[in-house]
Amino acid sequence: MKGGALDFLQKPFKEQALLDAVSRAVAAGLERRHAQARREQSQALLARLSPREQQVARQVARGFSNKEVARALQISENNVHVHRQRITEKTGSGHAADLARLLLRADPHSLDT
Repeated sequence: MKGGALDFLQKPFKEQALLDAVSRAVAAGLERRHAQARREQSQALLARLSPREQQVARQVARGFSNKEVARALQISENNVHVHRQRITEKTGSGHAADLARLLLRADPHSLDT
């Protein structure tokens, strides 16, 4: 089980039990592949951001206002506003919640402080 087994069968086993186990394993494998594809897609979108836009994105996704982000990053509120516009254009995230989901999909620890 430690090596990644999803199930085990005891002998003697029924044919249907084997088929069910194989079906569950195939479904789990497909889900892992889909999750990996979503993660890679999110990472590709975030890779389009400049380093400063990535900093702003993390702050915005944590729920900070433009004023708070500007203070934390020592930039003007206007710069934060411009960065947020570019982040929206590059990632297609319309709201901070969308941006947070995108960041977490790319890296589950991206919003850890």
